[in-house]
Amino acid sequence: MSGEKGSNLIFKVYSQNKLKLNKDILTDIANLKLQWWGRTVNKQIRYINSLGNTSSHIVGFLDKKIIAYVRLIKREIKGEQSCYKVIGVSTVCVNKSYRHYGYGVSIMKQVNTIIDEEEYDFGLLQCNESLKKFYEKCGWHKTTQEFIRVDKFWKKVNAFKENNVMIYPRRDFLEKVVDICGNSF
Repeated sequence: MSGEKGSNLIFKVYSQNKLKLNKDILTDIANLKLQWWGRTVNKQIRYINSLGNTSSHIVGFLDKKIIAYVRLIKREIKGEQSCYKVIGVSTVCVNKSYRHYGYGVSIMKQVNTIIDEEEYDFGLLQCNESLKKFYEKCGWHKTTQEFIRVDKFWKKVNAFKENNVMIYPRRDFLEKVVDICGNSF
């Protein structure tokens, strides 16, 4: 773990259109996620496989070992007057043995680069209060924008469970409410 913090990671982006997740990579991702969320490896693998082409996965390798992961959900969402091309960010995690070496910041920089280079309007994520400063360090900003979704009863509900909805890059909206057009990220 020498050099600049987080600088030794090699990133690969997996999706239906690019590299495909094989069984070994899926198992390693599931084991990494198990450190944080407690779902069994088999449940994690089934869930990732169920996502089909709706998600991309950024995987960070250090000496051929997966130590960082994030899932990206590409979606068009709708305001009262405009549509937005966005990336929802989910499941950001770093192997617990490699925390505080800059790998989380490094993988989030990869996310920011994808948002910028692929010309998305912005990225969205929700986080616990304890992680807000981390995401701010990565260039994300808390937004007070109201995001809704339509539930199974066609009722408009708050799209995010957490009060900390972060956005990259910082932006103001003309609309009072924006529909995320699906489940939260």
